[in-house]
Amino acid sequence: MQYKSKLICQIVKENKLFNRKRVTLVFLEGISLKQKISIKDLVFILGISKVSFYYLKTNYQKTTFLNLDKDFNNTKDKVNLIKIELEHLPEYGKRFYSKAQLKYICSKNNITVDELLKNLHSNPKHYIYNKLILKNNKNGFWIGQVSLSNDFVIENYDVLNKKCIQIAYRMCKYYRAIERLDEFTSVAWEKLIEKGGIIEKNFQFDKNIPLGIFCIKIKYAIVEYQRKLYKDSSREQIINTNVNAAELNSIGDDRYNPALVLENKLSEKIDITSNIDGFNKKIIDAIKENIDMFFVENADRFEALNLIAKTLGITKKQLEQNLDEIKKIILENQAMY
Repeated sequence: MQYKSKLICQIVKENKLFNRKRVTLVFLEGISLKQKISIKDLVFILGISKVSFYYLKTNYQKTTFLNLDKDFNNTKDKVNLIKIELEHLPEYGKRFYSKAQLKYICSKNNITVDELLKNLHSNPKHYIYNKLILKNNKNGFWIGQVSLSNDFVIENYDVLNKKCIQIAYRMCKYYRAIERLDEFTSVAWEKLIEKGGIIEKNFQFDKNIPLGIFCIKIKYAIVEYQRKLYKDSSREQIINTNVNAAELNSIGDDRYNPALVLENKLSEKIDITSNIDGFNKKIIDAIKENIDMFFVENADRFEALNLIAKTLGITKKQLEQNLDEIKKIILENQAMY
């Protein structure tokens, strides 16, 4: 028998929801505010698909329906539900969980502790760390964001500051923006203090491991900061700071993303798509119209491609084949200038 989430039951009862109820974006935002739950988590637990929610956000459709009969059968959905429920407990971000306590939580959702550790984070490398933590940390497993402690900062200040400056400098060179060293260093420190507490607490058994993880966190904090600047900047600011969207994408994803190249070039005088016509031209127009899908937080590129393929009346495989053709033309055009 599937475990019935107390959080879902509470939200359904307090807001008088029922299965297949038609709701608007404003209605969902109201529940999100009232229940103090992110709109992303709310959409998930109410059974609204990502595509339906995107249509709602972009005003493609005015309403969507709730799927309160949704079965959270796959392991990733169950783990996501556990994370959301824990986040809305009063003690979230304030305590450790023992292996026995994690086992009890998992048993209610018909998964094992190992499955929880494997799917708790999107990066597969975290699974190894999670097992290491549960095995070696005498206090247990900390779940929930917490700031880096003053004691840790004071004790390791010289090492942390050196790493922040070194990585900020490398990223400045990468973006050809050495004048922004102080700015990037500040971003690195802000990320460490805001998000580093959970790493500090979980690796109390080995103080050297957090320092290595922090290096990765610092790098990606700067990348995300620069990505946000890129999205918000005018054409002149983009050119002045030498932001290259294709290069940015290569850091986080080794697969080519044509949308990023197109977005980077849309406002330039040189039209890199000038000799693309026929159906490929329609694909480019569809990408331009839906460009924001590739840049929203935690964007699912594959779902975005599925949506565009559906709009064009073709399969995702056909779309990817056409995108490969477009990629070659774009690269050839870039080489000419």
